Amino acid sequence: MLVKFAGKSEMESLNYMIKHSLANMNLVLNLFQNKHNLSDIKAENLNPNRAALKEALDKCRREIKKSKRWNILPSPICFEHAAMLSRQNKSYQTEIKICQLYISLVDECVSKRTFIKKRFERRALSLCQPFNARLQNIEHLNTTDGVDVRHM
Repeated sequence: MLVKFAGKSEMESLNYMIKHSLANMNLVLNLFQNKHNLSDIKAENLNPNRAALKEALDKCRREIKKSKRWNILPSPICFEHAAMLSRQNKSYQTEIKICQLYISLVDECVSKRTFIKKRFERRALSLCQPFNARLQNIEHLNTTDGVDVRHM
């Protein structure tokens, strides 16, 4: 279950995801405006989504710091929220990175524990199951580009 991020720490990879998710949202907006030639859709319409994603990633950053400081399991709530916002924006690569980041944090926390390890590992496994399922769904969405072709 251990996932490494090309030599980057968790905070660096989170900063990278914030910068690139915002850049991807601007690119999608520009493509949409150019393709449909809609002048009434402006960047102000995406500000709530962009702000919500940035706020969710900031909460993830705080949760990482808290988890490392106290050597406790990170709460999955802010990571799930950030992954959900990424999926709404169809930024599947960002969602994959968020899920992998959470799983790697849990693995790191479990590997540092020396006492009551079995119960702790069961709890960690139950926290990671939704992220593993999300990763499988993302792979399916990536291959079909967001459209379920079985029902067509």
